[in-house]
Amino acid sequence: WRIDKERFNFCVGWFMKLATPDPSGRAVVPGRNAAEFLLKSGLKKEIVAQILELADIDRDQILDRDEFVIAHHLAISIKKGMPQPRSLPRYLIPASKQHLVQ
Repeated sequence: WRIDKERFNFCVGWFMKLATPDPSGRAVVPGRNAAEFLLKSGLKKEIVAQILELADIDRDQILDRDEFVIAHHLAISIKKGMPQPRSLPRYLIPASKQHLVQ
């Protein structure tokens, strides 16, 4: 499940295309927009919902850059045949959000 530099940059590129500023000016992708984007991969709606639940670490229904990268990476990996994780591997959790995970 590790994200290599090439995959990270690919996912960040999509984040930059989809992101809009929130009221504080921070670039984010609303959850429903992320869902619409990930559904274009051909994954089932239930799988996309589970991916978004795992990736939205702070549970605010919007994805910042790191959360979007995680979601997109999981979707690509599952589409390529990796098993769907039941929980988010700790090494995918950004340092800035470690405190949110038990």
